[in-house]
Amino acid sequence: MGLFKMSIRFERVNKICELIKLRNSLTIRELAEILNVSIMTIRRDLDDILDDPDIQMIRGMFLYNPQSEKEEGTSYSVITASTDFKEAKIRIAEEAVSMIEAEDHILIDAGSTTEFFAKRLPENLKMTVLCFSLNILNIIINKKNTSVLLPGGMYHSSSMLFESREGIELIKNTRVNKAFISASGVNLRLGATCSADFERELKKTALESAHTRVLLVDSSKFDKLQKRYFADLKHFDVIITDKGLSEEIAADIRSQKIELRVV
Repeated sequence: MGLFKMSIRFERVNKICELIKLRNSLTIRELAEILNVSIMTIRRDLDDILDDPDIQMIRGMFLYNPQSEKEEGTSYSVITASTDFKEAKIRIAEEAVSMIEAEDHILIDAGSTTEFFAKRLPENLKMTVLCFSLNILNIIINKKNTSVLLPGGMYHSSSMLFESREGIELIKNTRVNKAFISASGVNLRLGATCSADFERELKKTALESAHTRVLLVDSSKFDKLQKRYFADLKHFDVIITDKGLSEEIAADIRSQKIELRVV
C-alpha cells in the first residue's frame, strides 16, 4: 500500500474511532453513510478500529466501552458487582430459571444477578428475550432457541446498558409474560432504588409492560438506598432473595401479599 493510501486509511480509522466515541454506538452501515465510503471499506478497517481498547463490536455494531473510566455520577459497576455475594446470586438465578416455560416472552434487566440468570436459561426451550444491556445480550445471542429483542440506544459503560427514547417506546409497546428486575437498594418503606436516571426509566417501563414482575436481589441490598426510586415493593409479584434476609423483613414482605422465595 502506498504512503498516500496509508495516510488516507489512517485518517479514516481515526475519524471512525472519534465518531464511535462521540455517538457511543454506530453500525458499519451508518459509518459507511457518514463517511461516504463502502461497507467493504469499513470492514477492511475492522482490525485497526478494534485495536482501540475502548471500542468493541457486537453483531455489526461498534460500541464505545471505556476501560479506564467509571461513568460520572455513579460508582456502580456490573463487572465488580458480579463477584460480590456470588454464591447467593447464583442460587437466586437458579430459582428464577425454575419459573421459565416454553414459548415465554421475558424481559431481563441489566445487573450481575440477572447475568447469572441469563447464563442458566435452558438451551432447549424456545423463548423470546427482551434485554437492554450488553452483558445479557452477549449471553442470549448464543442460545440457539432464543429470539432477542434489543431496544438499543446510547451505551452506558458502568451498567453495560443501552438507553434511548426510542428504546423506551419499544418497551412500552411490547408485552412480556415475566420481567426479571434487579435493584441496587431495597427499603421496605422507600421501595426499590437504582443509581441513575436512565436506569430508573427503563426499570419503570419494564414493570409496566410485564404480566408477572420478579425482583432478583441478594439480601445485602435490603435497607440500602440509591439515589433513584423506581418501584414500591407492592409493584412486584415475586421477590427472590437469599437466606441472609432477616425474619423481620421477610415477614413484612409476606404481609404485603408478595410471594417471597428465599434460597
